[in-house]
Amino acid sequence: MKRDYDWMDQNTDLLSTPRSAMYGRRRDNIPYEYRPLSAWAYFGYKILFSIPLIGFILLIVFACNGENINRRSFARSYFCGLLIVLILVGITVALIMVTGASANIIEFFKGLFQRAGGEG
Repeated sequence: MKRDYDWMDQNTDLLSTPRSAMYGRRRDNIPYEYRPLSAWAYFGYKILFSIPLIGFILLIVFACNGENINRRSFARSYFCGLLIVLILVGITVALIMVTGASANIIEFFKGLFQRAGGEG
């Protein structure tokens, strides 16, 4: 049975071995389920997950899908980060409401918008 790394068993100098022989064949023989994502794939998925409603739906779908383990793990990590941000925002809003600072914040923004609009 021929293994994916049989080129290593040969008595060849690694410096004279083509890179395609060392790296290219191994990635092609990896099943799609375990195939790594490229940097552009991560970038694209991050943009996709940032779309308000569709991105959240696809985030849930990819987090539950086992078609590609790396994509599933990225979707789960993005979802966990999203949950952490939502929890922190909720705690911040709750603290503002409890301390009564909401009235001061509203007045600050009213004054800011009046100055920006040119009104005295």
